[in-house]
Amino acid sequence: MQKRNGNIELMRLVFCVIVILFHCRNAIEIKLPAPFEFFSKGKIGVEFFFLVSGWLLAKNAKKHYVTNNIAVDTQRFLFKKLRSVLPYHVTVYAVCLAVSFALKTEYTAKDSFLSVIDTLPNFFFIQNSGVHKRTLITPEWYVAAMLLMMAIIYPLVLKYRERFTRLACPLIVIFSIGYMIHSQGKLGGVERWVFGNSFPKGYLRAFCEICGGAFCFEVSGFIKRLNFSRADRLLLTAAEFICYALPIAYTFSDFPNSYEAYAFYSLAIAVTLTFSEVTYFSGKLNNSFIYALGRFSLPLYYAQRLGFIIIGNTALGEMRVRNQLLFCFATTLAFALLLVPVNKLFTKAFNGKVNALRSKKELAV
Repeated sequence: MQKRNGNIELMRLVFCVIVILFHCRNAIEIKLPAPFEFFSKGKIGVEFFFLVSGWLLAKNAKKHYVTNNIAVDTQRFLFKKLRSVLPYHVTVYAVCLAVSFALKTEYTAKDSFLSVIDTLPNFFFIQNSGVHKRTLITPEWYVAAMLLMMAIIYPLVLKYRERFTRLACPLIVIFSIGYMIHSQGKLGGVERWVFGNSFPKGYLRAFCEICGGAFCFEVSGFIKRLNFSRADRLLLTAAEFICYALPIAYTFSDFPNSYEAYAFYSLAIAVTLTFSEVTYFSGKLNNSFIYALGRFSLPLYYAQRLGFIIIGNTALGEMRVRNQLLFCFATTLAFALLLVPVNKLFTKAFNGKVNALRSKKELAV
C-alpha cells in the first residue's frame, strides 16, 4: 500500500463535509442565531484541497526531474488524475440527468434535447470556460478547474523545477490572492470573471492556490531536514492545531469575506506543518481506516448534488429545514456508498482494457 499521510486524509474528510454543509446552507437556507452562521464561509474548504493537490503535484513532478520528458510525464500525470475522478463523474452525471428529467415532467422533447446539450460543457470539464448554460454537477467546478490548471502548472514545475516552486509560486500566490481580495472582496465567487471580465475567476483561484501548495512542498521539505527540540515540536504542534482551527471557526462566523485570505494563509501553514511530519500529531493517524475515510471524501463530494436536485424539484422542499438537511445528508451518504463499488468495477474493467492493449503491443513488437 502506498504510504499516505493519515492526518491529511482525515482533514480531507473534514473539509469535504464542511463544503457539503456550505452547499446545504445555500440550497435550503439554514440559519443560526446571531452572531453565528451555519457554515456561511464553508467554501474555504476548497482552498485546503487546492493546497494539498499542489503539494502532491510538486512531489510527483520531483520524481521525474531526472528523465524530464515534459510532454510524456504531463500526459501520464493528468491521465492518472482524470482516471481517479472519471467513474464518479460519469455515474453522477448520468444519475443527476436522469433524475432531473424524471422530476421535470413538463419538459418537451425539444426541452430535453437542449437540456442535454447545455450540460455538455459540464460533461467535458469546461463548465468554467464561459460556454456553459447549465451546470449539472455544480460542485464539480473545483475538479474541472484543478485538472485544467494542473495541465499548465505541472509542465512548468518539470521545466523550471525549484526556480518555479520556490521563487515564482509564492509571488503568484501573493499577487493573485491580493488581486482577488482587492478587486472583488473575496476568493469565492467562481461564476465571476477577472482581469476586465476576460478570465474565469475559478481558474485564477485554482492556479494560484495549487501554486501555493507547490511552494508548501518546498517549505515542508526544508522543515523536515531541521532538528527540533521537544519545546520546538510542542510549539509547532500548537501552531498546526491553531492553523486548522481558525479557518474552521471562520466558517461559522459573520466576518467579512475578505478574511478568506487569512484563512487561506492559515491553511497553507497548517498543510505545510502536517506534511513536514515534525509535530506530535504526525503519524498518529496512519492506518487503513483513516486512509479509507480520506478516499471516501471524493465519492462523498460528488454525491452531494443528488439530494439538492430532489429537494429543489419536489414537495420535499417544503419540509422543515432540519428534515431537509437530514434528507440531503442521508441521500449524499447513500449515493456515495453506491459510487464506491461502481468505481471499483470501472477501474477493474479499465485496467483489463489497458493490459489487453499492452499485450497486443508487445506481440506486435
